[in-house]
Amino acid sequence: LSRRYFSNKSSPSSSSLVVPFMANIQNAGKVNNSSFLESNAIEEMLHTENLVLLATESRISDVLNDIINPATLVDNLDLSIINEVKLLKAKLNIDSKSELTHNFQSIQVVGHRGSLYHELENTRRGFQVASEIGCDAIELDVFLLKCGSLVVFHGGGDDASPGRLDDYFNIEGSILDYTADEAQSNLVFNPYFAEFGCGPEKIKNNDDAYIPLLEEVLLDAKESGVLVKIELKGPGTAQPVIELVDRLDMVDQCYFSSFDPERIALVRQM
Repeated sequence: LSRRYFSNKSSPSSSSLVVPFMANIQNAGKVNNSSFLESNAIEEMLHTENLVLLATESRISDVLNDIINPATLVDNLDLSIINEVKLLKAKLNIDSKSELTHNFQSIQVVGHRGSLYHELENTRRGFQVASEIGCDAIELDVFLLKCGSLVVFHGGGDDASPGRLDDYFNIEGSILDYTADEAQSNLVFNPYFAEFGCGPEKIKNNDDAYIPLLEEVLLDAKESGVLVKIELKGPGTAQPVIELVDRLDMVDQCYFSSFDPERIALVRQM
């Protein structure tokens, strides 16, 4: 999970829910009468039915006050967690509470990887459907390939080795092993992968079931006006993604997240 206020280059007051390092404070207990939820419970709550329902201002304020200000943490909270909070604040250049102010007008609905129960995840058509059915924003994952192209893809693996192809295509390897042309021409999605919520019929013999370029997806979003939350999934993505967003004049329409704080720190610097 990530905080939009960490990463919105132009408007720190715009926000989406973030609980960085939540997995490390699952058992921290209660802070200021606000109970922490385990990270997997939060993920389940946020991703139910493919819609990320952003929390209310009061709940986020509680979380922000509890996590970002170590002085408010309970006495028995592990010192290493407090130090981690301080290091993360310094790394992301979070110096004042003014950056943590949120002005919510309403709850936003975000299409996680598009509309993955209607169309294949992370595809142009999936994002278009998310916009058409009324989502306020879409969320997508980005990799920088060896050819220099930015593509939208999630894949398997973990944060240390993302973009694995095994389940997605029934082959070994990583998306990082391919150029964009090779990925679009040679990789055929496994229609029976259980995590593809759209079902096999939306994948088999479907011209929309391919790995798109980030630029294609952003241009579609620019036309529809839907907000875009970009997860910097692969290594080396921060600078080229920011440059692309700048070139397309979409800075106010895009937000950035990553499980790697270094990438978000770079976004903030740029």
